[in-house]
Amino acid sequence: MFLHVLQFMQSMCILQKQIICISILKVHCNKSKKPTSWYGYSANEKA
Repeated sequence: MFLHVLQFMQSMCILQKQIICISILKVHCNKSKKPTSWYGYSANEKA
């Protein structure tokens, strides 16, 4: 049971990091119209 909770928390943390990454990516895209997509992918891979 405890292990299941840990896995759930870990998956939520990864999901949160991806959401934060996407929002950062949107801000970057709004500031500069240059494509910065691979920056977001590298951040997701680290998560």
